[in-house]
Amino acid sequence: MKPNYKILTHNNKPFELVDHNKNVILNGTFNSGKFEVTIEQNQALATIINHNNILTLHQATGHPSPEYLGKMFPTLTTTNLQFPTCNLCKITKLPFKGTFPKPQRRLQFIHTDLFEPINTPSNSGYKYCLRVVDGYNRYVWTTFLKCKSETSFHIQKLIKRIENQCKEKITNLVSDNGSEFEKNQLTTFFQDNCITHLTTAPYTPEQNPFAKRGDRTTITKARCLLSDSGLDKYFWAKAVRTATYLESITPKKSLNYSTPYYKWFERLPTYQHLKPFFCLCYYLNNQHQDKFSEKGYEGLFLGYEEGHRAYQILDRRTEPQITSGDPIVTNTVFPRDDHPKLPTDNSLNPNLITNMPRDKRGDHCKWIPESQPPANEIHGDVGNPRSIIESRQ
Repeated sequence: MKPNYKILTHNNKPFELVDHNKNVILNGTFNSGKFEVTIEQNQALATIINHNNILTLHQATGHPSPEYLGKMFPTLTTTNLQFPTCNLCKITKLPFKGTFPKPQRRLQFIHTDLFEPINTPSNSGYKYCLRVVDGYNRYVWTTFLKCKSETSFHIQKLIKRIENQCKEKITNLVSDNGSEFEKNQLTTFFQDNCITHLTTAPYTPEQNPFAKRGDRTTITKARCLLSDSGLDKYFWAKAVRTATYLESITPKKSLNYSTPYYKWFERLPTYQHLKPFFCLCYYLNNQHQDKFSEKGYEGLFLGYEEGHRAYQILDRRTEPQITSGDPIVTNTVFPRDDHPKLPTDNSLNPNLITNMPRDKRGDHCKWIPESQPPANEIHGDVGNPRSIIESRQ
């Protein structure tokens, strides 16, 4: 015991150890010849000391989480600790809860997104894909753009055709904060048609899940079609268009394994007419031929025509794409089986093909000349419900 310290009481009674100013240093009891001391630690001081030690260990061990640090050093108290460096470098988004209420009818929430699948323009010169999905039944429409400035025109066109077909009004349109959706012309159109334009927070794609997650679904399906067919990436628009159509007739878990097509048209889709993408097919030559000439030509299946029951076919003899209503399709023969060396990017370059003599262009798949999109370029059969989704009888 230090000098000038005194014990004021003892003999099995509580005692106090005081200094010369009678400040209590500690207290306790005297029991069986021993002083039993009750220590009240300065919690604030202990926390500062422990935190400094833990911070050093935390830095030395590579910034593990407090839970893992406590496992490495069991004697340290790591609960309720905050490490500024980890807060800055390890911050992540919190689990996301839906922003929009569950739609109660079709066209209550329309989700849209504009994306650029690849840097390479399509065979028709398209660089962007505008994807629109109904939040109620997951029905999807896609259309293709050569530049972002066309977004306003295509959205207005699509909205008018959808509303005209189903005789219902779109209530809300959801998009990101892209400049292509903030045009004055588009804003005026929304106001005139009583459509509320809802935008997501910057860099928060999960607020528009039907569009963003749907983009991934469509692109993944199109990627599989291109991979199986061996086609060059110039044909990405054809693959995306076909993928969108197939997506509409595929059951979805979110719809209790019903299909978007059934929810939209209220009739079951059929599957007998489906053909493998880019498989070999034969179509009837309707031009005048002599009696002993071949009546058909070889072609490559490129997808389904919109508005009527027909197929898109790429002629293997000439560049143009043609449409046929009753081709003979070989489901097991693909051009990559006959031609291991498919055309390279250069061979599908429009300038090279245009300047190349016809007799040196080869007789397999070629670039389709650029043309203006047809009036019904929007996928989803908004113009005519009786489309190629019904099987060819």
